Amino acid sequence: MNQLSHRAWASAMLLSCSVAHAAGNPIVARGVERYAQGDYQGAVKLLEPALAGGIKGPGEKDRARTYLAAAYFAQGDVVAARRTLEVLLREQPWAEVDSTAFPPPFVELFAQVKREAAAPPAGEPPAPPSAPESPKVEQEVPAEEPSTSGVSFGLYAGAAADPAARVVGGEVALALDLGPRWNLRLGGTIARYPAGRFSLAYRLPVGERLALSVGPRLLAAPFPGGMVMGGGLGAHLVVRLAKPVNLLAGAAGEVYSSPQGRVVAPLLNLGIEAHLGR
Repeated sequence: MNQLSHRAWASAMLLSCSVAHAAGNPIVARGVERYAQGDYQGAVKLLEPALAGGIKGPGEKDRARTYLAAAYFAQGDVVAARRTLEVLLREQPWAEVDSTAFPPPFVELFAQVKREAAAPPAGEPPAPPSAPESPKVEQEVPAEEPSTSGVSFGLYAGAAADPAARVVGGEVALALDLGPRWNLRLGGTIARYPAGRFSLAYRLPVGERLALSVGPRLLAAPFPGGMVMGGGLGAHLVVRLAKPVNLLAGAAGEVYSSPQGRVVAPLLNLGIEAHLGR
């Protein structure tokens, strides 16, 4: 069908369609009207930017794309018309055209593009029927163990004895776990001669619930003759009683200088360490 006969068809069949859709997008309505008047280039100039800028409503967008393809076709640009119809059918596979509103060659092109869009790609075998899904078995996810890589704090309380001086007392301390291996303790001994002690120990696991803690320690104590300063080396056997609670049994050797001279003293202790949080 040549352009003259296409224009005669459009003038006779599509003017009423343009008027019926005047309530929609005004730019689309003007493009349809230009098509109905046989101004196919004017229809393209209106409908192309309208589609590029976005048209609300799938029905109005489909109408604009259909008339744009028809305007391309009327100008003899079958490639552009086909490309526009392919986009239309990719977005709306169920789209149709009114065979009484468009010339038969365009309706035939639309039907051809629709058949091609619905057919599987050449050489691609049909997809086999999917196997029935096996019932999903919910697997229980084990609860995660709390991380031991951070810093946790707790309290230590126990008894301490100096066998050489025949002194027994109590001991309290603030305990800090600096990761899974290092332990820092700052506290004091409550006895006839109270003393403040600071220790840093490295823990070596020797079993599921046992660890050996070894490290240096410092002390400061007010004696009747003056302040005593010293240090030493201590070791503890750590027994894990429950998740936050440990039993500590330890021994240490301390050397300190006093107004009466240098003193070497053994120290034994037994206590409970409870970690409170991070």
